[in-house]
Amino acid sequence: MQTYLIHWQFPDQEAHMKGADVFAQYVESGCESDKFEGFKVINRVVNPEGASGWAIVKASDHKAVWKWCQPWCKGFGNDVEVNPVLTDSEYLAVHKELD
Repeated sequence: MQTYLIHWQFPDQEAHMKGADVFAQYVESGCESDKFEGFKVINRVVNPEGASGWAIVKASDHKAVWKWCQPWCKGFGNDVEVNPVLTDSEYLAVHKELD
């Protein structure tokens, strides 16, 4: 599984306020969509004042990442930036191969 860093940004405060209520309900109900075949949220942080947030996820492929992000883009117009990243141990393994 690949590790990804995902950043999302609501287009404006109005969309953010609508999304905030939906997100609160999502968290209160147990974040069901945060884990499915080929995908798992490792950690998520939100910046309410900035109408944005970040998540570190593990995914089998980019399709799984899009499956998780798409409802927030479709429903609230979020801009999403997805970056594949390495954990410390993955970085060390590659670094040692390159020496």
